[in-house]
Amino acid sequence: MCAALQTLGLNPYHFVEVTRNLKNDHFELWLAAIHAKYDGDGTPFAGKDFDQMLWNYDARLESAVTDAPACLFPDELLAAYPSAKVVLMAREPRSWLASMRATALAVLAWRSWSILAWLDTEFSRPYWRLLNRATIVWSAGQPPWHASADAALLRYHEEYHLHVREVVPQEKLLEFHPSHGWAPLCAFLGVSVPDVKFPHVNDSGFFITMHRRIYWTRWRKVMKKAAPSVVVGVVFLAAAFVRRLQGGSLLNFDFM
Repeated sequence: MCAALQTLGLNPYHFVEVTRNLKNDHFELWLAAIHAKYDGDGTPFAGKDFDQMLWNYDARLESAVTDAPACLFPDELLAAYPSAKVVLMAREPRSWLASMRATALAVLAWRSWSILAWLDTEFSRPYWRLLNRATIVWSAGQPPWHASADAALLRYHEEYHLHVREVVPQEKLLEFHPSHGWAPLCAFLGVSVPDVKFPHVNDSGFFITMHRRIYWTRWRKVMKKAAPSVVVGVVFLAAAFVRRLQGGSLLNFDFM
């Protein structure tokens, strides 16, 4: 959906935009908003609070928000941007769950993420915390990557769609599936139909490949940063071992 909106000339805020705004604290801001709404920890975000993240993506700039984490705040965003139109993705629940299990939940199941998050405080830690907490909302507190969470995930999908239908005025709501093509979406948004095929991206293979690239890039950064300490540690242990073999004692190192 993000690619389709970009093709139409809009400027959508997607989860990728969170990563691009690392230095603008978007990870921390969205996580604070989630904690406030779903955990009762902090002041709930409302109105201009969302401008901290969406100032460059709002309706005044012919823009949009898609996907998580924005989708966790339908009521708040409707109140903050009352003129906005809403496109609700009409996915069959089990098809949606299968897609989630092949993408985001598959990535969350990589247990070594928690180790990387502990070591890489710059990016992996806030990334992991936000992705993990957002998906736990969907699974009602259960580990979402476990098969035992399927019932909760399906229930959330159904209740979410019912809620959006209730709170969005009918004239501002379009229930849409990519198989519908450009015509209904463009008519709803009041734009011309582009002379290109409707984009179908973010399949499971692309998603997993992208996250593997992120994962290993961050590991390389961690290892590069840790290399001097690792070398010093190895040299120290080697020197201590040699001195022990020689019957002496290791008293001092002078590092240049």
